[in-house]
Amino acid sequence: NLPELSAPRALAMLQASGRDIPFIIVSGGIDEGVAIQAMKAGAHDFLIKGALARLVPVVQRELREAATRAARRQAEDSLKESELRYRSVWENSTDAVLLMDLDGIIRFANPAVATVFGRDPDLVVGRTLDHLQPPLSKSGEWWLVARGTEVRVLEGVTVRDDGTSIPVEIAF
Repeated sequence: NLPELSAPRALAMLQASGRDIPFIIVSGGIDEGVAIQAMKAGAHDFLIKGALARLVPVVQRELREAATRAARRQAEDSLKESELRYRSVWENSTDAVLLMDLDGIIRFANPAVATVFGRDPDLVVGRTLDHLQPPLSKSGEWWLVARGTEVRVLEGVTVRDDGTSIPVEIAF
């Protein structure tokens, strides 16, 4: 019995610290309702002082789970960092870069699309590759090349929104 420190208060202090370490309540005098509330608030387990046979397995389990959570956070952070790095490369490229799904719908267009094609990248997203083809070309021509296995680079001419023709080399 510590009048200055209850299990819920200790749990709140741990959570405020931001550290992810197991919080196991071991008590002989805590009210069951308080223990249940502490578990709902984030305590990992509750043991009665007079029955500590489970203490070692509980501590081992909670340390494993804490290590798993830490590894998951590290993997998520690494993934976010990798995504930021790739996004930075794509967004700062002077080449127009498009990301298309398997149906040929453009899902990402970098800022260079404005310079190369004279089109607002945000207005290209959600459209098909036909949107960037020359007006007189067959619908789906570039997409057929993209889906083919023999040709990975297409050279041609397209027309910007202002009417100027521009040569393009498209690598799939």
